[in-house]
Amino acid sequence: MDKPIRLIMLIMLFFSPAITAHGISEETVPDGPTESFDRLQVSFIANKGQIENKEAAYFAQLDPGYIYVDKNGMITHMFSSPSKHGIVIHEIVAGKNILVTPLEPLPIQAITAIRLKDQSIGENLHYYRLSYGKILEGIELQLLAFTDNLAKIFTIAPGGDPGAIMIKLKGVEGVKVGDAGALEIRTRQGSADFTPPQAYQFFGKTRKPVDVAYVIRENTTYGFKLGSYDKTRPLFIAPIVPAFLLSAP
Repeated sequence: MDKPIRLIMLIMLFFSPAITAHGISEETVPDGPTESFDRLQVSFIANKGQIENKEAAYFAQLDPGYIYVDKNGMITHMFSSPSKHGIVIHEIVAGKNILVTPLEPLPIQAITAIRLKDQSIGENLHYYRLSYGKILEGIELQLLAFTDNLAKIFTIAPGGDPGAIMIKLKGVEGVKVGDAGALEIRTRQGSADFTPPQAYQFFGKTRKPVDVAYVIRENTTYGFKLGSYDKTRPLFIAPIVPAFLLSAP
């Protein structure tokens, strides 16, 4: 990993309001924390020509590759498998164009301390998370990046229908739900598994898990099926994309 990126991650550990000793703090999403991933958070960087991918509005560097988010909200995962073949997966999280908004800028003192070559000193291009706002009626989405995974946090307000979430995969040859609940994605270059999703609600400070599983809607489109939950309270669904679960063809 490049030295500037390592410096960013180390400085974020001290400056970030979204990090605790065990992962993500209560400021990360409304009404409570996500799962403690025990990973170091990395920033999303606004693309001002630093990378060749001109379609990317924001990008994040993970240990094995990159996450790109374009101006319409499409997520591109670009990783290397153990056999060194590049694996590229695109995710379209909504059927309409999305205005992606960066949240929680990296403190300017951290940026000026790093003195990155790819940006002007004093201009802050680094953010802890990205917000998609309302992708469906009663459903919002945020992204967080870590050294080895991407977290998508869906917040379903009372009255929202989590069954309406449909995420289309592009650049893949097939997708299925494995016996252990992971989303198994096959591409020409290799395979990648998305870990089984997690869902939960908060009752005061008590976090209660909710049964959730991936479901294939059609071809290469997936969503979620939920067990019973309190529909008068917000519901959180957090599928994780772990880069370390990539495998060769």
